Amino acid sequence: MSLPSVISEGDTALAFSADQKRYHPFQLRAGKSVRLWKYNVKTEGAIGHYYGSKFVIRGSSLELFDPNKQAVGFEEQLPGDGKDNRNLLDTASNQKFSAEDIQDLKESDLAGEQLISEIISGSNTFTDKSEFSKQKYLSRKRAKHLPVISIYRPCLRHLSLMHYHLHPEKIGFLRVDTLSLLLSLANVRYGSRLLVVDNFGGMVVGAVLERMGGGGRLVELFTTEIVHPRPVLSSFSHLTALHWECLSAFPLRRLTKLTESLHTDTATQLPDIGSEDTDTTHTVSATEVEPKNKDRYVTARELLLSGGFEGIILATKHTPVPILEACLPFISPSSPLLVYCVFSELISACSQYFHSNKSIVLKNLSSSWMREYQPAEFKLHPEMTSSSCRTGYVLSGIRVKDFNDTPL
Repeated sequence: MSLPSVISEGDTALAFSADQKRYHPFQLRAGKSVRLWKYNVKTEGAIGHYYGSKFVIRGSSLELFDPNKQAVGFEEQLPGDGKDNRNLLDTASNQKFSAEDIQDLKESDLAGEQLISEIISGSNTFTDKSEFSKQKYLSRKRAKHLPVISIYRPCLRHLSLMHYHLHPEKIGFLRVDTLSLLLSLANVRYGSRLLVVDNFGGMVVGAVLERMGGGGRLVELFTTEIVHPRPVLSSFSHLTALHWECLSAFPLRRLTKLTESLHTDTATQLPDIGSEDTDTTHTVSATEVEPKNKDRYVTARELLLSGGFEGIILATKHTPVPILEACLPFISPSSPLLVYCVFSELISACSQYFHSNKSIVLKNLSSSWMREYQPAEFKLHPEMTSSSCRTGYVLSGIRVKDFNDTPL
């Protein structure tokens, strides 16, 4: 069943700025204002329109953006004529309007595009700029005096972009292309049976649940005694109850007893990993989560004892080798093994373990690098500062049948 494409009251949506570099989640309520960056806006103007539409913030209301309404008097000056900016000087005298004059124009109920037209007509250097500089100047003035936002329904791509720009360290610098690589290599699909260790706020868990589409089994192994609330995972408000029914949780420290029930030899002992999820600002008492977690543990325990998991995604800030050794007995042969770490020291130790283990083949270590570009007509211009280039390392491999393994 497809989700409705029309914005309705009570929906949780994402507001994107015009430059796609600022994001803000909010809930649409008629008659109530929400804080979108520095603006207090009433959102009933967006109700009834399609998701993906653009809106202009005028005062405290939202109006549908009309792309045909352009500022008059300067658009014909945009085509380039081979000029460059080598002879231009950035001085205050280039603009004849002062800050007080611009404020007076705003108070005179001048429309946004007309205000921008007045500001550009007051610039002494606009006609001498190159085509690319004119477009950048126009974009800056529109972003400042005519704020345009786009409203989207929450999805994995938009949530990943939002969390990466807001607090990348909380999600382990897990960029959207790296997250897509993890899901593709793990072959996440409808009906999958997967193990996940997620120490980055629940971004990987939410991504796997959305990709599974409400079918399959996902067992999350956490390094604490109880499941702490994770704000990143709670932002996946678009997931239905059918999605959440696929999720089960089990403490990683209790995995040793289950391993002993599968093998007669001594199981691998996990070291004291310590407390996890330093991102959370508060903890939950055991009495609040004990009944819920008990039911979850029973389901997860039965799934683990049945074995036959089709892969594991290990996104951790701890040493991954002991965790991976404890999880290997529950994973079927020909299943992918994925490890994501931010630091090269942790992934190097795990890579050595992959190469020394005869039951892991097709080892591959990758780390993507991305640079931002400013699109212009007939050319691209790289950003001077690329803050989004940082991400972690992805180590992948395929588990094969070893002669010493116990049949699953």
